[in-house]
Amino acid sequence: MTTVVALDYPGRRDEGRVAELLDLAPAGLDVVQPLPVRPAEPVAWRYAHRVAELVRPHRATAVVGYCLTASLSRWLVTMSAPGPPPLLVLLDPAQCAAEVVAREYQQVRRQFGAPGESGEVEVTAEALRRAPEDVVDAMRAELEQRATEAMLDEGLEGAEASDAAEALVVRYTEWLAHIVAGHDERFPPWQGKAVTLLSRDSVPTAAGWLALSSEETIRMPCTHAELLRDPATAKEVVRLITANPG
Repeated sequence: MTTVVALDYPGRRDEGRVAELLDLAPAGLDVVQPLPVRPAEPVAWRYAHRVAELVRPHRATAVVGYCLTASLSRWLVTMSAPGPPPLLVLLDPAQCAAEVVAREYQQVRRQFGAPGESGEVEVTAEALRRAPEDVVDAMRAELEQRATEAMLDEGLEGAEASDAAEALVVRYTEWLAHIVAGHDERFPPWQGKAVTLLSRDSVPTAAGWLALSSEETIRMPCTHAELLRDPATAKEVVRLITANPG
């Protein structure tokens, strides 16, 4: 049985899912989907280690990562079991740059009725490198404060309002911790094979930011929104995996 680890953070979006793509694969592909990891861990190597522990019972032949999971995918391949390194397949990889983390946080804040300004949380490249846990803790505290105020306005009282706010905020902070961990690009050395599949409207990636020793790039004819639903993508991913000697 060929085991494939599919890294794709489920959420609200129009695109498909990596697991849906690989469901089109022929019999013999066992797809493991470890995300999201709970509780979330904003430190990159710890997050990747927890994912590795979840998939360790399976000897992975390939790791397939989509979009903002590219960084985590790169971390994960260095933590695989002994033996040939897994193939790394990246689908429209994107960096979790500080600007991306800040943008995602602003989108979450707006769902809690926050105004357009950034608030008191420092979301900079320096802060994310220096103290990622502090950044996520500050995000969580601001969101819980706003959520608690909303619960109080709805008639809940005291601890009841706080508990309801905490339960509401947790799924948002799981996502924010995920991309904060993905911001750390101080990757361990790795000499395995990486292949990037780019949609026709995506900017070509460079092996530099993922610290890849080599990278093959394949341009697909579909758009980014269509990439995970296009049968041609599934066919290409299956071809790459089945051709991998690992």
